Amino acid sequence: MANHGFVTTKLNLNDLKLETAITNFVQHTWQDKVKIEINTFNNTNKTEKEFAIYLNDQLYPQFQHGFVLIWLNSKRKIEFRPQGCGDISFYIYYRIQEHLAQLFNGIISDEGISDKWTPQFKYHNFESYMKNRFVFPNMNTDEAKLFKLFKLFEYFNQKIMDKYPQEILSL
Repeated sequence: MANHGFVTTKLNLNDLKLETAITNFVQHTWQDKVKIEINTFNNTNKTEKEFAIYLNDQLYPQFQHGFVLIWLNSKRKIEFRPQGCGDISFYIYYRIQEHLAQLFNGIISDEGISDKWTPQFKYHNFESYMKNRFVFPNMNTDEAKLFKLFKLFEYFNQKIMDKYPQEILSL
């Protein structure tokens, strides 16, 4: 995964539709465990919103692993940028990205991967993300070669998972 991911749809979106979709999903899925900050700014005589989503730092101060920024790149393209590169922020990124792609009948893409795909819904909770994060649905031959290398990280991945309590793994 690269720095920016996208959901592209044929629907015309606006900040209010995006805000409603994100807020409803986060509240339904994670309740108060995940927080949303909405930043409003003016860009070329137009007010725009940017959404920052992160693990509730008051409930989980020991797990401050960055956040996910989401904004409308255009009327038909939602852009995502994980900040801080923490495991939890990447998990939140994938879950929200797949939900928005399904909700708005969109296609997912990433600037670091040439493929485009529909939601796979591989990660039902943080634990399933940690166990399956090196499995890619549309690997080409070169990527498949790298998969063997990723398998070497499984042992280290388990060590990382061991530091998270069950409450976090079940997010």
